[in-house]
Amino acid sequence: MTTEDLPESYAPADAIPLQRVRRTLIIKLRQLGDVLLTTPVFSVLKRRFPAMRLDALVYQEARPLLAHNPAVAEVYTVDRQWKGLSPLARVRQELALTGALRRNRYDLVINLTEGDRGAFAALLSGAPWRVGRQEERNAGFAGKHRVFTHLYRVQEHQRHVVEQHLDALRRIGLRIPLASEPLHLPVPAATQRSAEAKLWAAGWQGAPFVLLSPTSRRVYKCLPPRTVVAVIEALHDQGHPILMTCGPDAFGIGMVRDILGHTRAPVLDLGGTLDLPELGAVLGHAAAFVGSDSLPMHMAAARQVPTVAWFGPLPEAVWHPWLVPSRVVTMDIGCRPCSYEGCGDGRVAECLVGLGAGDIVAALHELLARRPPQPLPAADLDVIHPLRALPLSS
Repeated sequence: MTTEDLPESYAPADAIPLQRVRRTLIIKLRQLGDVLLTTPVFSVLKRRFPAMRLDALVYQEARPLLAHNPAVAEVYTVDRQWKGLSPLARVRQELALTGALRRNRYDLVINLTEGDRGAFAALLSGAPWRVGRQEERNAGFAGKHRVFTHLYRVQEHQRHVVEQHLDALRRIGLRIPLASEPLHLPVPAATQRSAEAKLWAAGWQGAPFVLLSPTSRRVYKCLPPRTVVAVIEALHDQGHPILMTCGPDAFGIGMVRDILGHTRAPVLDLGGTLDLPELGAVLGHAAAFVGSDSLPMHMAAARQVPTVAWFGPLPEAVWHPWLVPSRVVTMDIGCRPCSYEGCGDGRVAECLVGLGAGDIVAALHELLARRPPQPLPAADLDVIHPLRALPLSS
């Protein structure tokens, strides 16, 4: 028996009759990776209720991650630049968005964000059923918990974010087996062509490569550049073609230039040149991904690319590559994961400074040697420590 086969008596007393829901809005007003990690929610609902219309509300920069998802009918966005508008112009933008949402007459709103804006959007939508995350007492505006007809609880320091999102559906009566729903990142044909044109222009010869993404918007997630250089040269010496990418931000581009200026190995450089859909297309040609625990790591998992990721302050139990053959490299020290922005919030994480290139390269070789024909379940994730190898399961 699976959880889907359990009798109705196992459902919560206030379960929502989802077969009667025609229109649903799913809200995730967070960073890019957080939005990609909501895609299993869309796929579960669309698979079980094909006639249900599913819309999304995200920040403007995250729109490309859902725009080509066949389960998503419309992506509504909030532009962070609204904060810089005059008060009157900002009110106009907010009212226009609220009006568009209300005109859709949603039956159900699922807010996967713990902030206030998502709660206001849920309330103003006019939906009779509103699902939100249960937060600590006095979090947000007064009476915030009363906005929602259903509250779901999360284990935010122990449970993977994908399962936390799916818990919103479990709370309203859906039975979803653990580690059963992969990420989704479809790539349109036009994007595939533009990405491949950039690959050829960078000197690609058509062979699979190791895609290295060493940067992050959060500096404390990054390895020192000298460690990345050592990883590149070890992989090159062992015959792996390497392609390096980063986002368009000045820090990431500067780090990539610094790394390239200190390595003797030939590296295909697409740093700062790919948009998000193009990065998804390029990942389709990768033999493996190596990088920090950031958006490209989650995109690699969505594209089913075997993944090696280093983790510093953040917990790999919550953020590890989802449902893909993977290895996580960390330092085996008692203070991590701390979730600080580096040691003492000083932006430098000594647990990453102390990682060696050899541990990362060894993890990649083990992963590729053991790569199965199908994706591994989440329980097959291994954590590789510099001092000892500690598999999460055998």
